Amino acid sequence: MAFAWCANAIDLTPHFSDMTVGGLVQRRMFFVDGNQKVSVNMDFQTRVEAGSGGAVFRFLRVPNAFLILRPSPMSADEPFVGVSLLRYREAAHRFLPPGVASVESLEEISDPITSHGWHSFRFAYSYIEQGTPRICSVTFINIRPEEQIVMLVAAPSKDFDDAAHRSWFIVRTWQVLPAENGPAAPSSVEENPGR
Repeated sequence: MAFAWCANAIDLTPHFSDMTVGGLVQRRMFFVDGNQKVSVNMDFQTRVEAGSGGAVFRFLRVPNAFLILRPSPMSADEPFVGVSLLRYREAAHRFLPPGVASVESLEEISDPITSHGWHSFRFAYSYIEQGTPRICSVTFINIRPEEQIVMLVAAPSKDFDDAAHRSWFIVRTWQVLPAENGPAAPSSVEENPGR
């Protein structure tokens, strides 16, 4: 899938830096956005790694569930209506795993994420993957007028609400970190932290 990409687009690859707070070393994950760092909060039951063109979050208490934040194949200037909505629907469907069966559309919701002044649109599907009923939601989020990202949440059907709640917690904590001396630069990139 070809992605629209601009020079100032946020890099959704997870980067990590260590900082000392009260004598304790804390590791913080962040994305690089030009000269800024953008962070999200995660609890100790969440792990993140690079993958799928961005960041893959896995929840230790929700097996076989994940959240992916990645660049969008669409453009932020394409509205979530009319002919563009048809293209968004096709793009969302392409995010489903290959070879799944019994795909059904569950919902299409305008602006499910309104924090940070973002505009968004979510598609949700149920399907069968290797004999297991699963649900996947695909949310296109305009994080600024010229940039759009995609939030994918997938889990076994029985665990989807829990995975969606944990994913929402992560995305709503999106924050630009205070500027440091000089431009933001990743101190390290971990493909599989803790492995």
